[in-house]
Amino acid sequence: MIHHTLTVFNVLIGFMRYEDTAKGVAMEVNDCFVKVIVGKYNNRVLGAHIIGPHASILIHQNHTSDVHP
Repeated sequence: MIHHTLTVFNVLIGFMRYEDTAKGVAMEVNDCFVKVIVGKYNNRVLGAHIIGPHASILIHQNHTSDVHP
């Protein structure tokens, strides 16, 4: 995963291509990605972009994994 830090906004940005993951290989897709933006100090998810097939399923998995009781 590629990480970038934007210190002006105090966020971290993670970027992963589908084809670099086991699920992406199994789906046989290329040129698709997931990007997640989190708070630098609290790791709270501020936003996520998923470009590729089954994005609605993957974004749901991302959202539900971030929920803490």
